Amino acid sequence: MKTQSVTSPCLHRTNITSVMRIAAFLTLIALVSIPLFSSSSASSAKQTRTGQRAATNEIQTAAPGLNRKSFAPWLGSNLNLLPLPQATPEPITTYAANCTTPKSTFNLGDEVCAKVSGISLAFKRSFSWVDPSGIGRQVTPITTDPQSDSLTVPITETSIISGVFVADNVGTWKVNVVSSRNSVVFSQTFIVQGATPIADLSVVKSINGGSPDTGTDFSYNVAIRNAGPSAATDVVFTDPQPLNATFVSAEQISGPAFNCTGTNPVVCTRTSFA
Repeated sequence: MKTQSVTSPCLHRTNITSVMRIAAFLTLIALVSIPLFSSSSASSAKQTRTGQRAATNEIQTAAPGLNRKSFAPWLGSNLNLLPLPQATPEPITTYAANCTTPKSTFNLGDEVCAKVSGISLAFKRSFSWVDPSGIGRQVTPITTDPQSDSLTVPITETSIISGVFVADNVGTWKVNVVSSRNSVVFSQTFIVQGATPIADLSVVKSINGGSPDTGTDFSYNVAIRNAGPSAATDVVFTDPQPLNATFVSAEQISGPAFNCTGTNPVVCTRTSFA
């Protein structure tokens, strides 16, 4: 996929301050040029760079799915004549306590409503509510179509189950439609936030292509993710310039916009990262 450069430079490696949760992706790319260097420095460069021809802006993103530009030439002029896929309604959806307002993020103590529709009653089916620890909390038989069921999330961040297991109440829950053998037929997730916001940030840095040759340009990607359940606040990411290399450019290619400045290091910030 070809990308267009942006006015403000963006990035290289990583360093993160305060955090909070929810899944979101950010992919950044930096172009770097290497001058001649000794064989001893070349070994360290192998871990953070990639061979790529100078003046090339071709990159690969970590985001799932197909890029239209990557297959448009193969399809030719018939691309716009292909039928668009039609979205189908989810068999199971979560709502606020009124079972009318769609909702997927809740707080401790909230009532969560789940509704199923369009399922066959010829087979035995049930609602099965599963907490972030993977422990089943509630099972309700499904006898009508459509049908709704509700669960009140505990007010505490953990619960003792069967007097033995400590189960998390904060995080990603599942409400499943299960068969008589407890096999999952349909599933829907929802997030429960605690009184104290919690985020789960991770950073992955990968080089594009193989180890770069001396005197050639190379690029690498950096992906930042927040697995939630809360938004991360005052996020700061820093990426120092690789040794024996000269900074060329950096740009963000997907995700919520970060403000990136500098060259060595590149520093990217965002007030709130969902």
